[in-house]
Amino acid sequence: MSNLQTMANEMAKLFVQSKNKKQAAKQIVSQINSLRYSKSQKPFDYEKKLTVIKLIYEIIYGLRPYSSRHDEFVMAELKDQIFFIECIDFMIRRLDNEKAKQLQIPFN
Repeated sequence: MSNLQTMANEMAKLFVQSKNKKQAAKQIVSQINSLRYSKSQKPFDYEKKLTVIKLIYEIIYGLRPYSSRHDEFVMAELKDQIFFIECIDFMIRRLDNEKAKQLQIPFN
């Protein structure tokens, strides 16, 4: 299993098990924004961050099997799925986007 898949599994578990889904969504965004490539230590690019959100979506919707490091079984209920869809726009808008940051740098 890839590192991205492992991270997405843990984030999906966090979301599904959380009683406060909005706070869980904020925490997921924070975790995704802090991800870095292991060799260069540069932050993940925007497309890679979107890939993590897509993997979480696929896990929560049962399109991709959830696999745990500790043989846990996590099953998202319909309410989890609905709330995740409602949070996707919120999460995508809060992903750090290096391209957007570069556009905001003033020219001298």
